[in-house]
Amino acid sequence: MPKVLIVEDSPTQALRTRIALESQGFEVSIVNDSRQAVDQAKSEQPDVVLSDVRMPGLDGFQLTEAFRADPSVGGVAIVLNSATVNEDEDKALALKLGAQDYIDKGLAPDALASALNSAISSAG
Repeated sequence: MPKVLIVEDSPTQALRTRIALESQGFEVSIVNDSRQAVDQAKSEQPDVVLSDVRMPGLDGFQLTEAFRADPSVGGVAIVLNSATVNEDEDKALALKLGAQDYIDKGLAPDALASALNSAISSAG
């Protein structure tokens, strides 16, 4: 069962995503403060991090940089998600910083699971 760490400051969005991913066979944990995400990942060793892009504290881009700079979690797959995924510049930046993907928050559960599984495969 793949483990995903959701980094999301909206409790409603985090719960919605948890339900969607658990229905697809993922083991899910949630952190709502992006500054805690690296420490949480160190203790849980997730297969993939699914992070909102727009958050207080560290945004998704800064979070990706923090993960890639820390050798203990630097190889974890990262997928950034946003309600404004059509921004080509943001997607290019996410990939440049080391995220495996940049996806729309509105994906159906099976499409979300597929994107996360692809990210895990490409990071491994």
